[in-house]
Amino acid sequence: MKTLLLIRHAHASWQHAGLQDHERPLTAEGIASAESMGMTLKEKTGTPDLVISSPAVRALDTAIIMARALDYPRHEILIESKVYHGQTDDLHNLIAGLPNDQDMVMITGHNPTITQLANSFMPQKEDYMPNTGVACIQFDAKAWEEIALAPAYTLFVLRSGNGG
Repeated sequence: MKTLLLIRHAHASWQHAGLQDHERPLTAEGIASAESMGMTLKEKTGTPDLVISSPAVRALDTAIIMARALDYPRHEILIESKVYHGQTDDLHNLIAGLPNDQDMVMITGHNPTITQLANSFMPQKEDYMPNTGVACIQFDAKAWEEIALAPAYTLFVLRSGNGG
């Protein structure tokens, strides 16, 4: 079995003039939400085998905060530009190429791609993955390259209380 945790970054600030999109930081509310969701995931899933994040500050900070709660080493977070710049097909290809000894993988990224990616696997579609939202999908597959054709099960979808 392979398990995928798809996470939209926590709430980020638009109030810093002159910052480019990829430099936007988390708000205090976003930090608190990421901490809370990380603790919830620790109870529900345990520690992932691999954490992948967009290089954008808001996504990487979300991944770092959640990794801390999940007892995942910060220095082992894989920063992948495809998660920031890529489309759904790019992320499908990224996932298909994951090492097969990694059974549970967490990816922290952005909308609309995270919502579209989750919906490509889930029978019950999400209209909009809110900030710090998590979709946990399990696949009846032994290899990541098999998941496109494998039976998929939505284990849970979590929404934070920060309103998106």
